[in-house]
Amino acid sequence: MAPSPDRTLLDRSTDPTGLDERPDDLFVLVTGLYAASLLAPLATAIAARVVTDSGILYSTLLTVVVLTTVVAAVAVRRIRGLPERLGGAWYRWLPALLAPGLVGLAGVAVATAGSVSSTDFLLGVVAAIGGFGTGGVLGLMARSRHAKAVVADADQFSTWRAAWSDRRRRPIQALGVVLVGGGIVSLAVSVPTRLDILRYVANLVVPFGAGVVTVGQARTYTATAAGLEKQMPAARTLYEWDDFEGYTVAEDAIVLYRRAPWRLPIVCDRTDIDDEEAVIAALSRHLPRLPVV
Repeated sequence: MAPSPDRTLLDRSTDPTGLDERPDDLFVLVTGLYAASLLAPLATAIAARVVTDSGILYSTLLTVVVLTTVVAAVAVRRIRGLPERLGGAWYRWLPALLAPGLVGLAGVAVATAGSVSSTDFLLGVVAAIGGFGTGGVLGLMARSRHAKAVVADADQFSTWRAAWSDRRRRPIQALGVVLVGGGIVSLAVSVPTRLDILRYVANLVVPFGAGVVTVGQARTYTATAAGLEKQMPAARTLYEWDDFEGYTVAEDAIVLYRRAPWRLPIVCDRTDIDDEEAVIAALSRHLPRLPVV
């Protein structure tokens, strides 16, 4: 069985691609913005206990954002191989998950010590959403850079681009359309009825439905010794071969089944694949061919 991407990238005696390089400018910028999204609202909330002038508070917020972004970016810039190491670790999503948790703990502490003003609440929401958003982007960027570094340093057997077959894609897209449409209707009904629960449902259902609609779009795959890489327009993911039970060659598609039952399989329309024999040969190096059910 092929080694995991983490071991492939981090535990070799020679330096693989990426570990000896400084983080790129975009990763450095997002890291700085992540730190600023947490510290700037905190600094502004502290300043609000001393001054009440909105102009001063706004200036404080902007100043701390700029200073924190610059300081954090300069510090991260010095750590060689940080994106690749972070992207190969289980804790790459911790920055996103920590942000709401830290904001919640800070809110509890403030509430215990005294009253929580509307300004405190607003700044807390900004910190939680900003930290969660930038932390999530940071995790995605790190995962992409890890995948790129591993694939560049591993033997590659086949590359192909394919979408889901129409027969498998239509039901999922229909579900996404229903979710988006239902969310829009809920939002429209919430206005005259003033039922906030319908608005909350719409805010959750519409983005989820929009994501469901995109399932099955064409992606580029590369079978390597380290795993299967999936390239999307703005991100890359590397799946270890251990993540799969095997693959089947059905009448309409080549399907790779994940071990985790809650994860969708990887489906490749056979009509999209230029060299089907090469793809099957590459998959057979690492996965068993399963019977079509």
